[in-house]
Amino acid sequence: MKRIKLTRNRGYYGAARQMGIYVDGQKLGNLMQTKTLELEVADDAQMLHGKMDWAKTEPFPLQSLSDGAHITVQTYFTLNPLKILGISGLPARWGEASPAYVFE
Repeated sequence: MKRIKLTRNRGYYGAARQMGIYVDGQKLGNLMQTKTLELEVADDAQMLHGKMDWAKTEPFPLQSLSDGAHITVQTYFTLNPLKILGISGLPARWGEASPAYVFE
């Protein structure tokens, strides 16, 4: 098992809503804006994604992450009506955490 931290940075899309966090299709928790969630995932876990209602983020690969990794997700404003309605995916970006952008 490896431990990872997820931080949801400030963003306009779904700002007051929780994002469900899934690893390989199994829900492991909810993440509010500016909050951090610590997870234990299997060493062979493949993909992480977030979900609000029917809209999902792009998957984030977990294979290359080491124990103690810190990942950020940021939802963003878009004028794309398909993304606003969650039809073509949740407007969010994944990345590795930078200490300047982590809210704890």
